[in-house]
Amino acid sequence: MGQPSCAAEVQAKTEQTECQTNQEEAIHEPTAEDVYIADFADPSIDGGYIDYAVVLDHVVYQYSPRKESYTVVAFDDFHKELKNGEVIKLRSEILGKPVTRIWLEEALGPIAKIHLIIPETVKEIGIDEGAGNFASITFPKTLDFSESVFVESCHVGEINIKSANPEIKGVFYDLDGLKKIQFPDTAVSIGSESVSGMYNRCEIVIPDGVTSIGKLAFSDCGNLSVYIPASVKKIGKGAFTKGAKGSSYHQVHMIYCEKDSVAQKYAEKNGISYTLVEKSKSARRVSKIKVSKKKITLKVGEMRKISYTVQPFYATKRNLKFKSSNSKTVSVDQDGFITAKQKGKAKIILRAKDKGKKKVIVNVTVK
Repeated sequence: MGQPSCAAEVQAKTEQTECQTNQEEAIHEPTAEDVYIADFADPSIDGGYIDYAVVLDHVVYQYSPRKESYTVVAFDDFHKELKNGEVIKLRSEILGKPVTRIWLEEALGPIAKIHLIIPETVKEIGIDEGAGNFASITFPKTLDFSESVFVESCHVGEINIKSANPEIKGVFYDLDGLKKIQFPDTAVSIGSESVSGMYNRCEIVIPDGVTSIGKLAFSDCGNLSVYIPASVKKIGKGAFTKGAKGSSYHQVHMIYCEKDSVAQKYAEKNGISYTLVEKSKSARRVSKIKVSKKKITLKVGEMRKISYTVQPFYATKRNLKFKSSNSKTVSVDQDGFITAKQKGKAKIILRAKDKGKKKVIVNVTVK
């Protein structure tokens, strides 16, 4: 978001940091100066009703008296610009009222490529065309992915889905820069039209245990490399759309699968290139770990995400184990988010969970 029509001045009254900190901004009762008025009247928010809003950690939370809850409606880059790679962890409540919704429209999202962490109180998400830039979005376990999510036509580098719902049916469409989607291991089916319109190089692993992939589930995804396990017994029509005859523009780049699987038969029938993966456990062990940065410098309170890839991308235990050599200085969670707690140094060890025991170390300095 560049400049909201009427940006809240609450940031000028409370101490700001350049990223999410452990010591978050103080919350006070909204005043007239905290009114946020967008360039549009969103009829889905109390019939267009615009009431008090607060701006905290660069996020605009709009209160709905009818629903007695807050909606994230914008990111405020006006007072102090966000930087690429910063982590924004949304509040779960404001002044005792829950944050239940995210509704971002064109130009109201962050300009910088941030990592967004969504709390478990959020039940509905709509991120519309041109609504911002996200290095990654982490969705909570409690979010129902059957009908309540759509993210469309904006920049998202990575999607991390933690939903406990066995059916994944979010709508992710035309996401520029998407490189990876992490589905939960609890998934049983991938619904129709879940992901479409991705043309950049992207790697997706369908979890072992998924039995069906709906029609058009990954339609129009050029340059997609996807691993489909032998547990998948049904693949819907057009699930991995092939381009027109003589064209490879929309065709899936490669399907990785086991011999004689439903996925192999699907690839052969639709003229899609495929690579057979051996059934042995060793064939899907992590052989290499690569991190985007081996040295990171932070200020006290700052958060960052350690981005990594593994080879092969379809490794069974591709989710690594994280450990800090000095958790009093730098803590780390199992999604790779690190938090600088005090000045000093720490090593973050990323280790594969399989018998290959591959590991890599990231050195973090807190100033």
